[in-house]
Amino acid sequence: MIKPPPVSEFYERRRRLAYLFAAASFALLLAQLYLGFHSEVYSRPRAAADPDGISVVHRTYVLGDESNPGSRLLLLDPGLQIRKRTSLAGDAGGIFAEGDEITAYFGTRYSVLRGGDTLRGAELGQKWDVQDAVLDPARKEAWIFGWNDGKIVARKRALGGYSAEIPVVPAGRIDRLAAAMEGERGPLVAWREADSSRVRTVLFDGQAFVPRGEFDLGPALQWDVVLHRKRVLLLSYRS
Repeated sequence: MIKPPPVSEFYERRRRLAYLFAAASFALLLAQLYLGFHSEVYSRPRAAADPDGISVVHRTYVLGDESNPGSRLLLLDPGLQIRKRTSLAGDAGGIFAEGDEITAYFGTRYSVLRGGDTLRGAELGQKWDVQDAVLDPARKEAWIFGWNDGKIVARKRALGGYSAEIPVVPAGRIDRLAAAMEGERGPLVAWREADSSRVRTVLFDGQAFVPRGEFDLGPALQWDVVLHRKRVLLLSYRS
């Protein structure tokens, strides 16, 4: 009987290393499958430009249980690499950046953050939840938007205080609302009512909110709007 040639130590090390990589890959695959069924679900991202890049806040909840949503704040550098991530209590409805401070809205209250850490906050003293917010730096103002009693409503922040409620447009109960600015133009408000595939928009002309275009999204999971050179652009994602 012919004996097999002896196996060198170098080959044995390479074979053990290959087994190690295979085992690690299999473990990662199992972890991915497990986490895919039991991990957090992310939705409703909001973004705002800041001096160091982009700040993004998104909703998080455990798959199958949306009763206790939270939020995660991601600070991105100009190359869209994550500089810092912070978990926040509550479902953030909108953010904007002023210098190195970020104002985030949670229902009927707001918090001011710097570098992901909370500096201060207060109640807004209103009945409706903030669903989006935009900064108007040209006029040194900010707007918050939500839905209340059969209509979309707004409040304007100026000189450190918030105005009385401003009616924007009648609307049925909404599924999602988004707002945008472009320089001195806006704010633009877009919304989709519950059980509807149509997104409607209105634009503030300096005196009132006037109707703009409508979009039929179909079964889009995520969408957002931007103002660009006097045009309304709608971005959507379908799985």
